Amino acid sequence: MAAVLRSLRLTALTLLLASLSFGTTAPRAAWPAPRRLRGGWTFLPDVHEQFRAARLPVQGWRPVQVGLSIQAQFGDLRNFAGAGWYRRRLRLGPLPPGGRWLLAVGACDYRCVVYLNGRRVGAHSGGYTPFTLDLTAAGHRGENRLLIRIADPPGPVADFRASYAQIPHGKQNWYVQTSGLWQAVRLEAKPAYYLQWAHVLTRGRRVWGVRLRLAHWSDIPPGARARVEVFGPVQDRRGGRTPRGGPTLSTEIPLPARKTVTLRLAMRGAWWSPRHPRLYRFVVALPDGDRWTGQFGLRTIAERNGRMYLNHRLFYMRGALDQAFYPRGVYSPPSLGFLEREMREARALGLNTLRLHIKVPDPRYLEAADRTGMLLWYEIPNWDRLTPLSERRAKATLRAEIARDWNHPSLILQSIINESWGANLKVAWQRKWLRGMYLWAKAHLPDRLVDDNTACCSNFHIQSDLADFHNYNSIPDHAAAWNRFVRAFARRPKWLYSPYGDAHPAGPAGPSPLVLSEFGNWGLPLLPAKKPWWFARGFNGNPLTIPGGVSRRLRRSALGAQFRGYPALARATERHEWQALRYEIESLRRHASIQGYVITELTDVNWESNGLMTMWRRPKIFAAKLAALQRPVIVMAEADKPDYAAGTTAKLKLIVSNETPRRFTGGVVALGGRNWSVPALASGAVQAIAVARVRLSAPAHAGHAPWAAPRTVHFQLTQDGRPVDTRSLRLAVIAGLRGRGAVRLAAAQGPGWRTLARRLAAEGYRVLPAGARGGILITPSWPLPAGFPAGRRVLVLADRAGALTAGPERAVARSGNLSGDWISNFNWVNTRRGPFAFLRRFDPVLGREAGAITPRVLLTPPPRSYRNAESAGFFLGWVHAEHALAVAARAGQSRLFVTTFPLAGSYGRDPLATAMLNSIIRHMESTSFQPRWRWPAA
Repeated sequence: MAAVLRSLRLTALTLLLASLSFGTTAPRAAWPAPRRLRGGWTFLPDVHEQFRAARLPVQGWRPVQVGLSIQAQFGDLRNFAGAGWYRRRLRLGPLPPGGRWLLAVGACDYRCVVYLNGRRVGAHSGGYTPFTLDLTAAGHRGENRLLIRIADPPGPVADFRASYAQIPHGKQNWYVQTSGLWQAVRLEAKPAYYLQWAHVLTRGRRVWGVRLRLAHWSDIPPGARARVEVFGPVQDRRGGRTPRGGPTLSTEIPLPARKTVTLRLAMRGAWWSPRHPRLYRFVVALPDGDRWTGQFGLRTIAERNGRMYLNHRLFYMRGALDQAFYPRGVYSPPSLGFLEREMREARALGLNTLRLHIKVPDPRYLEAADRTGMLLWYEIPNWDRLTPLSERRAKATLRAEIARDWNHPSLILQSIINESWGANLKVAWQRKWLRGMYLWAKAHLPDRLVDDNTACCSNFHIQSDLADFHNYNSIPDHAAAWNRFVRAFARRPKWLYSPYGDAHPAGPAGPSPLVLSEFGNWGLPLLPAKKPWWFARGFNGNPLTIPGGVSRRLRRSALGAQFRGYPALARATERHEWQALRYEIESLRRHASIQGYVITELTDVNWESNGLMTMWRRPKIFAAKLAALQRPVIVMAEADKPDYAAGTTAKLKLIVSNETPRRFTGGVVALGGRNWSVPALASGAVQAIAVARVRLSAPAHAGHAPWAAPRTVHFQLTQDGRPVDTRSLRLAVIAGLRGRGAVRLAAAQGPGWRTLARRLAAEGYRVLPAGARGGILITPSWPLPAGFPAGRRVLVLADRAGALTAGPERAVARSGNLSGDWISNFNWVNTRRGPFAFLRRFDPVLGREAGAITPRVLLTPPPRSYRNAESAGFFLGWVHAEHALAVAARAGQSRLFVTTFPLAGSYGRDPLATAMLNSIIRHMESTSFQPRWRWPAA
C-alpha cells in the first residue's frame, strides 16, 4: 500500500511540474484567433511617386481587395508600375501580458513599407514570399490607422537599389504584371515568444525530428517543454479529413532557448504517393500557448544511373508546365477547391507532375497538390541580369521558399534557373555561381532533386540531378529535325553539359536522368461569349501574339471560305495539336533512356495557346485520347511512311513501353486478325515486338481522279485476356494517281526537272517540248525569260525563295517566327472546292499525312480584296502572319496557278505530292479555271 501511495505522489508531482513548465503564461484560449483582413481597404495609385505617408491626398482613393493584384482589379491599372498606398482601419483588442500583435502578409509585390498610426513599423522586399511585422509598439487598444506603401518596378532607384533586371519577377512581363498585396493579409496575436515555422524531419518512412524556428527565443523560460502531436495518416483526395481518435504520436520534449531548435522524435508511418496521398497532421504547442499546425507526408525521391525513383520504385515523369495564371486573379487562384479540381483534371489527363514555371505559388497550390497526389517541380522566379544584388535576392527567395514549403511531400524537384535566363553561362564566374547555388540547394533540400538550369538551345548544365532539355520543333513541319533531336538526346550527347571543362555530368550515383522538360504545339481555344480583358494584349508589343480580332481576321481572309466561324477553326487547330503531341510523346517513349517529359503546358495563358486545357480550365477536345496515351504501359504502332498509295502495304512497327515500377509479365498484341506475343518487360523497358503489314486499298469508285481518305487501324495489348491498352492509328491512303493531258516543262532546268519530266510521262502525261504550243507549262519561276512562250495556262512551282521576281508578290523563306517553332503555324487547304477538294475526308489543317510536302517557302499575302484567289495558306497562332501557299491569277493572256508546296521533287515518290500535282493540273485544264485576280505588274 505504501508503495502505491509513493507512486501516486510521484505521479502527481510529475504532472504538477509538467503543468508549471508547460503553462508559464496564459492558456491558449486567451489568445485571439488569427483574423484575415479582407474588407475595408482602399487604394491610392501613386505612379508619379509624389506622395508621402505623412501627407496623403484626400481624393483619389478607391475600394480594393487584398489577396488580388492591382492589375487584376482595375481596368485603368492593367499596366500599373510604380508606387501605391493601401489603408484601412484596424481594431486591436486587449492582449495578455507579453502579447504581441503581428501583421502577416502572404506576398506583396515588390517592396512593401508598413505604417501604423503614422509610425513606420517595418518593410519587406520580394514579391513571392511571406513576411511578418510586429505592430505592438505602434498600436493601441481600439481603432488604429494601418497604411501600406507598395512599390513595383520600374519604380524609383531609391526603392529598389537596382533595375527591374535584378529583381526576381518570373514571367510577369510576358503576360501582365502583379503588383501589391496579391496574397492574404492576416492579423495575429502572439505571446512573448512564438513559432515562425516548424519543419518535420523525415528519412524514408520514419519521422526522426521536428525543427523549429523561434522568434524572441531569449524569452523562453528555463525548463520549458514543447508538446508535439501527430495525427493520421489521412487519405482523402477530396480534402484531407482528419481521422477520428487520438494522435498517432504525442510527446513532450525539452525546449532549449535557441533561435533554431531540433526536437527528436521517433515514428514510422505510411508512404505518401500519387496513388495514395496520405497526409499526417501535426501540432507543436509551446508552453506560452503558441501553436503551429501543419501537414506532412512520407516519401523519398532519388536518382541513380539515369533513372528516378519515388519511394524506392522507378518513377517515369509525365508532366506539364504550369504557369499558374488565372482568368480573373492573374497570380491569385479563386480557391483551394478550384486548385484541387484543376489537379484532379490534370491527373485525369494522365499527368503525374506539374512543373510550376519560374514562380513561387499561392500556398494553397501546394496544399492542393499534397491532397490530390500531384507531384511538383518548381523554380526560383527569374531575373534578367546576374549581379551581386540579384544573386542575394535569388538566394533569399530560395531560402524563403524552403522555410514556407518544407513540409509539402508533393514537392520533389527544385530548379535554380530556366534556360539560362538571368545568367550568361559563357562567363566563367557565372557558371561557378550556378554550381555553387546547386550545391547550396542540395545541402538545404536533402529530400528533393535539384536542377541547376532547365537547359535549352545553346545553354547547358554544369551539375544537376536532371539532364533535361527543351525543344520546340513544330510538327509536322519540322518532324525530321525533331526525330534527329530525340535520337541524339536519347544517347546523352555532350552538348547537354558545359563545353568549358567545368561540368560534372555524373555524380556518385551515375549519370542523371534524361527528361525533355519543355515541348509543345498550339491549339486555339473555344472562347467565352464575353472576351477577357487581356484579349487585346500581346507579348512585349509583338502583334503576332495578340488574340483580339481573331474572328475579324478569319472572316477577312481566305480561311473564311473554309472555316465557317471561329469555333470550327479552333476545333481544327486542337485536332492538329493532338496529332503533334501524340507524335512527340510516342517518339519519346520509344527510347528507354529517356525518363520523362514535360508538355508545354497545362493550360493556355492569355495569348499563349499551347495548353492541354483552356485558360478557363476546360480540357481541349483530345483529353480522353491524351489520357489513354499517357498510361504507364502502352503499345505503339510506328508507321514507315506519312502517307500511302492505294494498293500498297503499310509497315507498322509494334512497340511496347513499360514505365510502371513493376515488371510486365507479358501479353499479346492483336492487329488485323493477327496476334504477336509480348515477352516479359522489366520496369522501364521498351521493346519492339513485330512489324505488322496492312494492305491498303481504295474503293472501286475512286477512278482516275485524285482521291484520299484516312484508314483507321485498331490494335490492342492484352494480358491474360484483359485489355491493357487499346489504340488506333490513322493512315492516309491516296488513290487515282494517273495523269492525263499534255504538259510542257520550262527549258534550261536542272536534273531535278528532267527527273520530273520522266515521272510525269510515267504517270500518263504527254510531255511536250518546252517551245511547243498547247499543254500546261510547268515552271519553277515567274516571270519567264523574254521571248519564252508562256501559253494559256502556267503552273508555277515556286518552292524556293526568290522564285517570283515580278510585282510585289514574293516567295519568301520560312525563318524566324515563320518557322512556327515558337508560335505554332498551321498549313491549310481549301477542301470545299478547287484542286484540294480531294482531301475533304481529312482536316483542312494539314497534319502528319502532309509531312513530305511541308512548304519551306511562303507567298507574300495577296491583297484582302483578292482573297478568293487563295486555295491554300499558312498562318501563325491567332490567324496572324497569313501567307498563301497556292493562288490562282491572270497575267496578260496567261492563267497562272502558283504554289509553294514542294511538289516537283516529291512527285512520283510521295503519294500525296503526286495526287496534289495531278489535281492541280486537272483543275487548270477544266473550263472552271477562270482566275479573276490579276497578278500585280512589276
